[in-house]
This record gives sequence, structure tokens and C-alpha cells, in this order.
Amino acid sequence: MQTPDSFIEIDGQRFEIRSAELELYHCSSPCADWNLTLLILHRSPLYLGGTVEPCPKEVADLDGARLRLELRDIDSVFQELLGVVITHCPLIDGVACAPVFFEAKQLGEGILLTAVYRFDWERALGEEGATYFEPSSARLQILGRVVALHAGGLP
Repeated sequence: MQTPDSFIEIDGQRFEIRSAELELYHCSSPCADWNLTLLILHRSPLYLGGTVEPCPKEVADLDGARLRLELRDIDSVFQELLGVVITHCPLIDGVACAPVFFEAKQLGEGILLTAVYRFDWERALGEEGATYFEPSSARLQILGRVVALHAGGLP
């Protein structure tokens, strides 16, 4: 089986991800936290995080899971990639500022995380004089290696 590409695509601008590592915490509680470290060529590491319910006890439990993304983390990653300070507002099923979820699929030892959605910019929170795209689209497809599932908090 061919390994899928890992990338973040914002309005057709594609940013290739060299590697990604997924780490989960609080896996013995009802809701786990997760962090995803992204390595992109010629950039400092970027980070996404969020929560997942029910908590996975092993990597196989992530297959078919929905991992909720922290919107501020998406903003930070988009800002770094696009070079403009932004606060974006996902538009999902007609709902503005809806939560964004990764759909997870186990591929061998890795987890393929995908999210596709449209969004608009929160112009009132942007930089004065900044210009923004019209409602835009985002596609995230990231093959990550699970490095740990911690029963408790940070080790």
C-alpha cells in the first residue's frame, strides 16, 4: 500500500509535512488530550492539539475516532504558514465557528488524520489593514506516528 502524503492545504496553497508525532494524555479519564507535532521543511516545529472521546487505551482504539481540534492551534499553524495574523471561523454544515474534527484511520503503525472544511476570517480580531481571502477552504491530511498513550498527565 502506498503511504499517503501528509500536508496542510489552505485555499490551494499546499504545505508538505515531513513527519508528525501524536501523543495522548489522560487516557484513563473519560476525555483524553492530544498533541500533534508537525515538522515542515525550513520551519520550526508546529503544534496542533485537542481532545478525543472516548479515551483510547491502545493505538487500535484510534481507528475511526474523531479528534477535536483546538481552534487557536489551527489559527497559530495557519498564521505561521501564511505569514498573516488570523483568527478563522470554520463553516461546517451551515454553522459558523463550528468545531473541527480530525477523522482518524489506522494505517499500519500510523494514524491518518483528515479534516476538510470551509472557513471565513474573523476580521474584527485581525490586524488593522490586513487583507483576507474570501471564505476559504482547508484540507489537512496528516499521517502521524503515535509516540505514546499516557494514562495520566504529562510524563
